[in-house]
Amino acid sequence: MIMMGFNVQIQKARVNNMDVNRVRIGPFDSEKELSESRAQLSGAKINSTIVR
Repeated sequence: MIMMGFNVQIQKARVNNMDVNRVRIGPFDSEKELSESRAQLSGAKINSTIVR
């Protein structure tokens, strides 16, 4: 994602007794920018979820 040009933040968390890394990108200035970024991630076969 960094190589795709996104501003990336990694957050360590424990979920269901498993250590995971949450990768966050953003913030976005508009809904259009958000949609375009999600389309770019999808094209790279990266699943995304919106967190506000």
